[in-house]
Amino acid sequence: METIGRPENQPPPDWSPIHDCLGLRLPRAFVEFTEAYGFALIGSIELAHPSPTADGFRDLLSCIKAGSDYLERRRAGRQWGPRPSVPHPIHPEPEGLIRWGQSINREAFFFLAWPAREPDEWPILWLDMVDDENAWTEFEPPFDRFMYDLVTGAVPERLLRGRTFDDYEPLCNGLDGRPVHRPRPPQPTDGP
Repeated sequence: METIGRPENQPPPDWSPIHDCLGLRLPRAFVEFTEAYGFALIGSIELAHPSPTADGFRDLLSCIKAGSDYLERRRAGRQWGPRPSVPHPIHPEPEGLIRWGQSINREAFFFLAWPAREPDEWPILWLDMVDDENAWTEFEPPFDRFMYDLVTGAVPERLLRGRTFDDYEPLCNGLDGRPVHRPRPPQPTDGP
């Protein structure tokens, strides 16, 4: 998180509705990242938050449910042409996909929730719906490593398409209408 700066502390949200709905816990690094950054854009990735805001941004539970609905439509062939690929089960099916984010460029981000693994060991899947309706890319866990690789440009160029993901922009006034501090990116130091 230090790569893009750290916003002011937010009060911890109530994760129980999400954990109750899913029947499992999400990766620790994802929870910490979400609590720290709230509703935000990291590059072009929209991060949802467990708590809804007055600004109308979708909360994380709505994001998860919309992701499952979208994948069901894809699997049934009612979305994006004849039977686009869904390479894994959809949560709540065992080892199912759980959407945790999306981008403003028609990309979606999922965890592959393997019950046999700890949540911090779940792979991250990137669904690129821009050029190839079946373009899934899998990244090794943990989540914070994925985010670090993303903001430092260490993901495949075909996914970056010349974009950078090293900026942070709050998407709303923060929880309960409080302003959100935009951190300055780390500056290189001069000298030893």
